Amino acid sequence: MRKGLRVTAAAVAMLAFLGAGCGSNNDEDSAATEAVAEIGEVRSLLQQARGEYSDGDAEAAEGTVGDAYLEHFEEVEEPLEEENEELMEELEVLISTTIRDRIKAGAPVAEVEGLIAQAQQMLDQAEDALSSATQ
Repeated sequence: MRKGLRVTAAAVAMLAFLGAGCGSNNDEDSAATEAVAEIGEVRSLLQQARGEYSDGDAEAAEGTVGDAYLEHFEEVEEPLEEENEELMEELEVLISTTIRDRIKAGAPVAEVEGLIAQAQQMLDQAEDALSSATQ
């Protein structure tokens, strides 16, 4: 009887080990899914900032872009880095620094709109990369 218990315990341990491996993949899928949702928030805030800047409220626009980065894009960084590190780094600089700096400098509206459009296109690529990671 003891031998049977040892075999059963070994089998249970093996199944637990294999199940733990499956769980990590689910965690990665979950992180990628959450990152895609955060990309939606980043998009929305960038559009809001575009409107604020077009309306002449540079301070609000700069703050909104800052929120897009700090509150939402930072949640995208790690999962995106696993899929496309170069894209993640380019987006990080564009959102956290370039757009904000150009707003602070009083750049023409068309320039800031162009940078936001560029960020939106790159967010499309990020979303594609993260979505394919969950399949």
